[in-house]
Amino acid sequence: MFRTAIAATILIAACATANRQEQRFRSAVEAVLAKVDPTHAAVILIDDARMERLRVFVPTDRTIVALNRFSKDHPEERPPYNILLSLVEARGKAIWIDVDVQAVSHPPPDVMACGTGYRFEVTLVSGRWVIRTVHEMVC
Repeated sequence: MFRTAIAATILIAACATANRQEQRFRSAVEAVLAKVDPTHAAVILIDDARMERLRVFVPTDRTIVALNRFSKDHPEERPPYNILLSLVEARGKAIWIDVDVQAVSHPPPDVMACGTGYRFEVTLVSGRWVIRTVHEMVC
């Protein structure tokens, strides 16, 4: 009986820790999306292989679509504004988040166009998220 009680306590503590981590990630992703898309106009894309893991971190008021489906549904030259979420990862006290703004675009022939990729380091300081751009790639 004593072992069962200890095991149950450990399980409850582990679940509570995982839930806090998920809430922390969700809040950090929300802050980053507010920075790159303050009007909530973008469709949030997630690669099919990462969909199950990452979709829980996207605020419920955002439209989420699998990357393959979005590309197939929007073959036209100017698809809706979109942001690809590709990484949410804890690194020490910070959370690293990778996004590509206007990740899917179909420019006319002979026109180079692509989005901007960002890696953000997000840290909670005095109850507010501080978002620092670690890497930016523009093509």
